[in-house]
Amino acid sequence: MSAKTISIPIVADAQVEGTENFTVSLSGATGGVVVPPADATVTIADPGARDATFAANHINNSVYSIAPLANGQMLIAGAFSSLQDSNYDIYSYGRIARINSDGSIDTSFDPGAGADASIDQVQLLPDGKILIIGRFTEYDGVPRNRIARLLSDGSLDTSFDPGVGVDDRIFAMLSLPNGNVLIAGAFTHVGETDREYLALLDSTGALDPDFVGPDFIGTSGWRIESIARQADGKFLLGGVFYLSSSLPLQAGLCRVDATGALDASFDGVMEGAHVAGNITSLRTVEDISVQIDGKILISGSFSAFNDVARAGIARLHTDGSVDPDFVVSPNDAVETLLLLPDGNILIGGNFTNVSGTEVARIAKLSSDGTVDAAFAAAGGHAGRVYDLALQPDGNILLGGVYTSFQEATPSRPLWRFILGLAGAPGVIELSRDASTEVEGTTANITVKRIGGSLGALTLGYATVADDATPGLDYTDSFGVLTWADGDSSPQTIHIPIHSDVIADTPERFTLNLGVPQIGAALLGERQQTVVSIETAYNAWKEEHFTHEELQDPMISGDTANPDHDAYGNLAEFAFASDPRVADTDALPQVAVQELAGSDYLTITFNRRAPTLDLEYTVQSESELSGDWLGSAVQVGEALNNFDGTETVTYRDTEAVNAANVKRFLRVNVSRTE
Repeated sequence: MSAKTISIPIVADAQVEGTENFTVSLSGATGGVVVPPADATVTIADPGARDATFAANHINNSVYSIAPLANGQMLIAGAFSSLQDSNYDIYSYGRIARINSDGSIDTSFDPGAGADASIDQVQLLPDGKILIIGRFTEYDGVPRNRIARLLSDGSLDTSFDPGVGVDDRIFAMLSLPNGNVLIAGAFTHVGETDREYLALLDSTGALDPDFVGPDFIGTSGWRIESIARQADGKFLLGGVFYLSSSLPLQAGLCRVDATGALDASFDGVMEGAHVAGNITSLRTVEDISVQIDGKILISGSFSAFNDVARAGIARLHTDGSVDPDFVVSPNDAVETLLLLPDGNILIGGNFTNVSGTEVARIAKLSSDGTVDAAFAAAGGHAGRVYDLALQPDGNILLGGVYTSFQEATPSRPLWRFILGLAGAPGVIELSRDASTEVEGTTANITVKRIGGSLGALTLGYATVADDATPGLDYTDSFGVLTWADGDSSPQTIHIPIHSDVIADTPERFTLNLGVPQIGAALLGERQQTVVSIETAYNAWKEEHFTHEELQDPMISGDTANPDHDAYGNLAEFAFASDPRVADTDALPQVAVQELAGSDYLTITFNRRAPTLDLEYTVQSESELSGDWLGSAVQVGEALNNFDGTETVTYRDTEAVNAANVKRFLRVNVSRTE
């Protein structure tokens, strides 16, 4: 039975109407019946129109940061302390909450008392945990100085403890796929250690002693407010600072490598961010976004960059010099930048005019900076916008001050509007939660783009050690994956697994997806795969025996013989046979071979290739009860069976003749661990 499609043209009438609905109904079936649902509602929306199906009930203060989730939910953080549901029940939420896709409260997310002051940024981690920064000093009554990690249910993750922490505000953070966290702000110490505005913490919250940022020629009031990671792994840092004590000051923007060292090749920043007409009156770079082509978008309080007039927003070449082809002029602060999958740009802030077009604190720009007048006509927000976030379905979440959006009531600090993309960007996720790999092989883990393919994108990945040791048990791996616009083909990450043939118990590491996320790259629900490394023999046993049977050596032990064919499990594994099937065909076969007029006993068998954690020794003897000290020689080359085994033949070193009529060969199999 094939599906049928009803195509209905939607007419562009050039009128601002927000959203309009009509219904498509099925009726009058002949030769069958119409089963529910027989009706479908179609919504026609102007680009930028408020999504009336989303109603985030009373949130009592500003939303500063939004982290969209793959299932349509979202994490929100800000200055609020309570939320109210549609029944007018009030819930205390200490500056963080999880909201359902329709705007209702997810009451299963319970932060307890939450943060004692504002949370400025929230980020979802690959394992489902949540990282927050802000002005707080406690979370749910536990001391946490401006940074904390939460479990997925909102409770504090006590395994992440930064101790005394920083001595001043954290403005920005970037969680890396390897579990580390880069933080930036106005601080000059982490604990008792000097760290000027920039520091790297490990997955426990401890300071990484090997990451040391550049000398910012510090002065009171200097700070880093924004971080972005490029596809090559380098970090862009924006704020208010300078790097030179003489002109040009190289102010407000720099690039460092993975160790924190200043990247001298980023030499296009000369005067940097400043007030127009006064290159020594410095201003801040508050947000940074990296385009898919490597160019850099920045926003902040500056009115010029590199002594070129730029009113709070600019695009730079890859070396930091100003791109002359992108000129945008908002009349007030740009707080947030959002690169869209179709190459356009959303900006939010406190502006009401952009390049001569009246707007309401949000604007949509083309890739050359032209303001989209039709989008502006839909209206916007009545107060300052702090964050814009793209959802997997292509709609946009807006966080800001507590006020109205497109004159809708009641006032709220969280809204959703319809962007009008030609398609959805989809999400990127790993193909499985867990994977068991055998020593001496390669872990091949697939990454999928599902739910859409609009826009080119780049996404980072990295391995993180658990009880497996990088370099000894596996190759520490990191890098980026890229998809072209319209490309949804899966990609594969290859991780070599080493053979140490030591461990009887599995050793583990994880593979995480994460930054850089360039070109509207959105993460799906599966951002982490746990990889268990097994010896080949243990992996084989897990394949053939249940968990209960693995605990019983009479069934799964080396010498146990569950199929009663006289061969124990270790021999069944060594010769690639099935321990559940009494089958002797795969076991060693003996014959007599003539060589130079003499007969020699031979033995032919299949063995694992590579042999992994096994050692095969062919031995000869004239008496079954002998010491089996005689050797044998391989005949010819091994024959590859292309199924993980190879066939080999060995012959005795002594001929079978009238004086020596008894000769025996055997294959001794042992584990090398």
